[in-house]
Amino acid sequence: MKNNMKIACIGNMNNFLFSVTRNLRDAGYDAHLFLVEEFGHFLPLSDSYDEKLPDYIHQLDWYEIGHWKKSKESIIEDLKEFDFIIGTDLSPAFLAKAGLVMDIFTPHGGDIYHYCYYTFKHFPPKKYELGAWWRSRQQRTGARNAKCIMMDQLNQSFEDIMDKLNMQKNRLFLNAPYIYPEQYNEENFKKSNEYKKSREIRGKYDLVFIHHSRHVWKTHVETLHYKANDRIIKGFAKFIEQHPNSKSLLIMFEYGWDFEESKKLVIDLGISANILWLPLMNRKDVMVWLSIADLGIGEVANSWLSYGAVYEFLCSKKPFLGYRIDIDFKDKYPELYPMISANTVDLIADAFNDVFANPEKYKAMGLEGYEWFMKYAVNRPMNELVRMIEEKKKKLIAN
Repeated sequence: MKNNMKIACIGNMNNFLFSVTRNLRDAGYDAHLFLVEEFGHFLPLSDSYDEKLPDYIHQLDWYEIGHWKKSKESIIEDLKEFDFIIGTDLSPAFLAKAGLVMDIFTPHGGDIYHYCYYTFKHFPPKKYELGAWWRSRQQRTGARNAKCIMMDQLNQSFEDIMDKLNMQKNRLFLNAPYIYPEQYNEENFKKSNEYKKSREIRGKYDLVFIHHSRHVWKTHVETLHYKANDRIIKGFAKFIEQHPNSKSLLIMFEYGWDFEESKKLVIDLGISANILWLPLMNRKDVMVWLSIADLGIGEVANSWLSYGAVYEFLCSKKPFLGYRIDIDFKDKYPELYPMISANTVDLIADAFNDVFANPEKYKAMGLEGYEWFMKYAVNRPMNELVRMIEEKKKKLIAN
């Protein structure tokens, strides 16, 4: 072992902290992942090609008991052996209740713009509302008190929320190493049930686009959930109209509030023959599909630098289409990853046309994006994590 620092990673929304845990263990740290209440596709085995859970993964009863009833003493007992705490989701609220300070808070998004707020729906408030209101206050307290909020530069709407919540002073403008790239290779892909089908599909088409973001465009339009998936579908339809004889396929997933509306739109546009719908699946299987893509497509409603879909495509060495206002992010990085930035139907169709006409150009873009990903989304944040852990280790030894 590199040292005897024991690290707790709490929560696994979007598979983030399982990746962090594995990266830390590879660096020689005794890191452990604590599950709370996870969606099925965010359980550790959903992002691992191993058949069994490793012994450094544990289940907490925090969400099952609830913030209101979970005692301060039992929270402290759960974490008493750990020297360094990294958390996401509602972990700030539980730690604040116990009077514990988180070393690093790694938000996934909703744990800030949703969990930090609660509005009473009744007057006088119902008992459950009082509990939810208190939890939101504790969430704000725990997040603000974290020694570091590790979160990349976001679009201005989100940054305004961070400002309003007074969560900028301890901010490190980097994401934790949210992807574990070591495992994504052909040998592991062959273990997936999706391997054979994905390769058969690839053999039938000259060009494959993959869009695996949630479908949110008919509802929640005025929120940060909004993805504008309809623009992507319409842009693809325009591309198909211009190239009726091309063997091109757009793959999408049955994921999000509005995927049924997207299915209807596909039928209305007459492009069903060029669309493949896949069910919601685990990241380890999604990555098998991404490996056959000629172009990966993310969100085109709001400007973002980084989120799960971006990193998954960059890790897969695929060129990426999304929407990014570069000037908002350039002061945080000496360079940005290459991408196609498009947020209208016409621009998206033009991008598809360019990928069709210049395949080698976009293969090169994918390789360049992968280099950026390893440098800025894996190695650089890992160096920062190690620095913070080692600094705390010195303080613990000194005391």
